[in-house]
Amino acid sequence: LGTAICLKAFARDAMVRALFAAAALLRLSTAASSEECAASDLGCLAAATQDPALELLQRRGVRAAQALAAAKQDPEGNVDEPDAPPPPEVEARTRDDVDPYAQESPEEVFGAESRKSENKGEPQTYAGEAAWRREDGQEHTMACSMGDHVQCPGSNVWCSGNQCCPGVEETEFLSFPCPSSSPYFGVGACQIPTKIADCVPPPEPCLCTFDIDRTLTGVQGATDQCPGNLLTDVNDTAYGGGILTLSDLGQDICGTFCSDCYVGIVTAGDASGFMSQERGVLIDQLGACGKLPSQNWCGPSFLGEGRSNCSDAEVNSTLVVGCSDATKQFAVNKMLDWLKTKRDITIKAERVWHFDDRAMNTKPFEDFGYNARMVSCDSRDMFMGGRVGSCGGTAAEVVEEPGIYLCPGFYFDDNGEVHYNSTGETDATAA
Repeated sequence: LGTAICLKAFARDAMVRALFAAAALLRLSTAASSEECAASDLGCLAAATQDPALELLQRRGVRAAQALAAAKQDPEGNVDEPDAPPPPEVEARTRDDVDPYAQESPEEVFGAESRKSENKGEPQTYAGEAAWRREDGQEHTMACSMGDHVQCPGSNVWCSGNQCCPGVEETEFLSFPCPSSSPYFGVGACQIPTKIADCVPPPEPCLCTFDIDRTLTGVQGATDQCPGNLLTDVNDTAYGGGILTLSDLGQDICGTFCSDCYVGIVTAGDASGFMSQERGVLIDQLGACGKLPSQNWCGPSFLGEGRSNCSDAEVNSTLVVGCSDATKQFAVNKMLDWLKTKRDITIKAERVWHFDDRAMNTKPFEDFGYNARMVSCDSRDMFMGGRVGSCGGTAAEVVEEPGIYLCPGFYFDDNGEVHYNSTGETDATAA
């Protein structure tokens, strides 16, 4: 398929590697003085430093296309509490001293509200330096909740949630996310995008499942009306056939919260049949960043078109094809059983999300306590009465919010029948 197909999925990895190299260059006095490496040989220089902080960042990684830009953000942080002045070395450092290329003010970088911090009760003691020096880079010395008022590692500055702590010696005085911040706050906000210490317990396991046609894909070949979609050189037999065209979501699952979840497919179609190239492309896209427990396909259309009610289907993978509309929830339920018995992975119902372009494949999920959300809301195929998507899902539509979400204009009546008003004149966008 070529590198172009995975451009969005892998571009951020290259930028992340560039960030790590930039961090290494800040610690190169030993390597540079010995002249063992050429100044442009970043790989040699990083190896020569044997920098544990860099190795920690490489192990943890970050997920964002703005990671490189984060290396040039304002170093002053956003946690200046009146009752907790920063240590002298932080107070004395100015933007010009540290980063002559910085253009934005702290308010522009972090937002005007970022300098405000509410004291949420008794501050929690936090041994950040010990956690920073641990080999795995993490130590939950005292659990906290996201947004709690905690002490920044290595200084007497306090922070609350999505704020940047001032740099310390261990980080070469580059700012880093507060221990109680949300998982991805630091990307594009702090100079080091990942936490050097974390008091927020890791989230419970989650599962994201996706429909294929008009969710991970768009109308075949319609890149003019859907300029964000990507035309491949692979055949797609859905909706009359054509060339497989990946939607924004199909290219960029890595740009969503689902990159930290187990992932799978539950679709009514057959993904172009047994051993198709389309199935291979979809496996590559899901496996690029998410946790894909199996690359085997199953379901009523495993060998080709044969869709049926999935309440009776055998599910032994997270890739299920051939589930008739309004029965996909049964496949997800069996998928969870398979994950628990065969992979020793237990996922609670409230940590399950399904994304689909059809309304009828969302609301039934609430019977099991699962979450489901419609996608392709801004582009509907009016040749099919707007019942299905057109350009397919976008990464922005994949959000970690509970419940059932319908695109504007869609609603269910008292009999459970779905209706669509193309003008969107209904307040029944959430069910």
